[in-house]
Amino acid sequence: MQQKLFPKFAEAVPYVHELHPGEIMYIPPFFWHHVESITESVSVLIPFDMVAEDPVHACCFYSG
Repeated sequence: MQQKLFPKFAEAVPYVHELHPGEIMYIPPFFWHHVESITESVSVLIPFDMVAEDPVHACCFYSG
């Protein structure tokens, strides 16, 4: 199924980067990504289209 939907997925080249304290990473909207914590950390997701009137949803914060 995935091969039919995304025929070039098998050709994708992964980029691996380890963040250190004080660093951030910008991931563009709709960019496929996978995040894995190797130590205790806090991840914060800030939606790119958020406006001041939008409530902050619990899924925007993850502590692992």
